[in-house]
This record gives sequence, C-alpha cells and structure tokens, in this order.
Amino acid sequence: MSTHVFYTPQISDGPCQLSPEESAHCVRTLRHTAGDLIHLVNGKGEKYEATISDAHPKKCIVHQARLIEKQDLKPPVIHLAIAPTKNLDRIEWMVEKLCELGIPKITFIQCQHSDRKVLKPDRLERKTISALKQSGNLYQMQVSELISFEGFIASLPEKVSKHIAVVAPGLPHLLRSIDATANEIVILVGPEGDFSDKEVIAATAAGFQSVSLGAGTLRTETAGLVACHAAMLTRVRS
Repeated sequence: MSTHVFYTPQISDGPCQLSPEESAHCVRTLRHTAGDLIHLVNGKGEKYEATISDAHPKKCIVHQARLIEKQDLKPPVIHLAIAPTKNLDRIEWMVEKLCELGIPKITFIQCQHSDRKVLKPDRLERKTISALKQSGNLYQMQVSELISFEGFIASLPEKVSKHIAVVAPGLPHLLRSIDATANEIVILVGPEGDFSDKEVIAATAAGFQSVSLGAGTLRTETAGLVACHAAMLTRVRS
C-alpha cells in the first residue's frame, strides 16, 4: 500500500507541525493515528518519511523525519509566461496539469488584449500543492503574480532562451526544434486575442524568437500546455 504524501515547507529532525489543512486531510479524511508512517514533501526537491506523534486534526505533529529521496532541478528550466484566461477554472486546470508535467515556473502577464485584469495567487498555490503531492514531482511550481507584458520582458536576463508563440501561417520555427543549451527557456503565450503587433515587435527587440505551436489555433491554456511539453522534448534530445 502506498504511503500518503503531505506538504510542509519546513522539515527538520525534531517535531514538525503540519498546516491546519494538511492536518485535517491527514487525521480527519485519511484517519491516520499516532505511530503511522507518512511521507512529507517540502516543494524544494526533497521527500521525507516521518512518524505521527500527535494525530491532532488541526495541528498534527510528526517526528523522526528521514530523507528518503532528493531530486535535482535539471536544466533547462522551463518558464512559461502566459496571459490568464477570463475563466478562472481554465487557469486552475492549466496550472494543475503543468505541475503534473513538472514545469517549475509560471508567470502571468497582462497583455493589451487580455480579458482578465486581476488574479489572486492563493487558489493557484493550493493547486500547485495538490498536484505536487499527486504527481510525485518534488519541486513546487513557482507562481508569480500578474505583471505587465513590458515589465516581464524587461526583467529577464540576457542569457536565457527566449521565445514568443505567435499565430502566423508558414512560420518556419517550431518550438520543439529550439536549442536547449541555455539554463532557462522562457516561452511567451498570449491571450485569446493573441499578442498585439506592438507586443510582438517589443519582444523581438528584446531578443525573443517567434515560434509556432502548429497549424491549428489553440486556446490559451492548451497553448501553454503544448508549449511546455514541446520545450520538455528538448531535454530528451540534449
């Protein structure tokens, strides 16, 4: 029988207290009791085995945490910068699936044609924790708050592989064929109305290469998934 996994960002050799949410899930939902072995992940590449010492439904205490697995975040790091959709459920679905794929970074960008102007990251962070525990990945996705398109492209260092996904028939460059020697691959995906001409020009001037995600026109959240998966294939070849 598989051991249940719980998230806590701080894990030590001494007693460790789970959050109220994780405590309730552990004790009330899964009915764990004192003496049970559980697994802990901190979202920083580490998994521990620990023993429950106090099965309190609001502040479950564990002890004797022992490191049992450690993952390294292998380059290139894939960083998706995407305009959030108007429908919040579609954003949450995309974040969940990207977490399952092991994508480490996502930034939401405010574009000229964006439908959503406000984004609260709390619910998205809960999605990343849930997907982290379910997927077996040991790194929690970093979800950045909404930032302007201009501010984002200006914030990037020069030594990253920069790409902007555009809808342009006959565009020769496919994302799956990009060079993966950089430590980080940044992919821009626009809103349903696509990037404005001004934004594409600004991205090109900032060193972004225009790439195609295929012949079809994809929804924003689908494009985000396709772009990240295509970038992941460069890891396999490198």
